[in-house]
Amino acid sequence: MPLTVLPFILSEYQIKYAMALIEGRAEKPTRENFEVEDEKKFEELKKAGLQNKYYHYFGPNMWDYFRRLAKLANVPYVTPPVIEKIYTHVYLLHKGYKISTYNLHPNVQEMAPAIDADENSIILADGQHLTGLDTVIYCTGYKYSFPFLRHLEILKPTHEMVSPLYLHMAHIDYPDSLFFIGMPLRVLLFILFEYQIKYAMALIEGRAEKPTRENFEVEDEKKFEELKEAGLQNKYYHYFGDNMWDYFRRLAKLANVPYVTPSVIEKLYTHGEQERSKSISTYKSNIYRIIDDENFVFEYVGKVMCD
Repeated sequence: MPLTVLPFILSEYQIKYAMALIEGRAEKPTRENFEVEDEKKFEELKKAGLQNKYYHYFGPNMWDYFRRLAKLANVPYVTPPVIEKIYTHVYLLHKGYKISTYNLHPNVQEMAPAIDADENSIILADGQHLTGLDTVIYCTGYKYSFPFLRHLEILKPTHEMVSPLYLHMAHIDYPDSLFFIGMPLRVLLFILFEYQIKYAMALIEGRAEKPTRENFEVEDEKKFEELKEAGLQNKYYHYFGDNMWDYFRRLAKLANVPYVTPSVIEKLYTHGEQERSKSISTYKSNIYRIIDDENFVFEYVGKVMCD
């Protein structure tokens, strides 16, 4: 139930406590115990100016919660200190650190990208040295790999895109039988799945016209031109962002099915992205209420969400 916690660590200690209760190795809590805890939690929320919906919210307080569960379960607390330290201070190293507009959590500091390292420090592009680090995490992304489909030769040499897929999903040599659902990046996944699957089903059932290799080559060339004009590398081949809505509409049209996503969803996404760019640490706490297919009401909360 707890929110904004590390779920795998949470599961570990909650299960250990549950097993201790089941096996009689831990003292059973009473209703009086619960009422004391409950009253204490509501007092904490009141002092912090938070609504009751944050009852299960923990954030940085999760560590004390994990330790308490371990103690009650009569088991050792085994989470290494370095995991907690990551939450103490984080250096985010990237090329766009000078122009970043993100209002990050106070424990996150944006700095120049790393270019080298020695025994004691990470060396940054601007000449600074970071010392006293506990952990270095490489956020390099990933490369596509389909070892079970080697004979299809669907990967470009860089492994940063999958091709030849018509509209990023239907293999052009098997357009009515081989589909890669979910390839596009920076999209609303459940809406993506809906329209990609509808188009795939229309191709399988013969309700949609099969694309040809010529169709694919035209689309492919167009996509590379768009990337070139935007100054983007080929690894952004499957990237959509705001262009996803036209893509969804096109899939619906080709599948001969109605486009059923109400415009309020598109408006919500656009507004949410704007809020995210203002403050990546607080935008998830904002409240949206849909009025109808066209309109929504927005309430700014601005509480830091440490997930």
